[in-house]
Amino acid sequence: MLEQGLDVVLLIGKLADSDLIGRQLGMTALITCASPAYLDRQGRPRHPRDVGEHRAIVPGRRDETLSVRWTFARGKAREVVAVRPILVARDGIGLVDAALGAVGITRICREPPHRQRCP
Repeated sequence: MLEQGLDVVLLIGKLADSDLIGRQLGMTALITCASPAYLDRQGRPRHPRDVGEHRAIVPGRRDETLSVRWTFARGKAREVVAVRPILVARDGIGLVDAALGAVGITRICREPPHRQRCP
């Protein structure tokens, strides 16, 4: 990243490069979502394992491993589902645009609680 002239990078997730210094700035939760048009056409998943049968829109870059295993949690129960990527987007805007365009199901960061209360 230094070679690219970047001094500060904001990252959601784990820091892979141990040569960099990371500091946690906050927490967020992921939500799984799709457009009504996609769900009307492909059906609504009733259980996390059903998501594995759908078209997934995942974040990724050439130098990263794709996020093809999604973890769903309710209380202490956890379920890991292998998804089938149909599209890889470099950023959250691409994920949302593709989902709104009825391409598939994606996972995006939910707004922090303090933002949800803002008018």
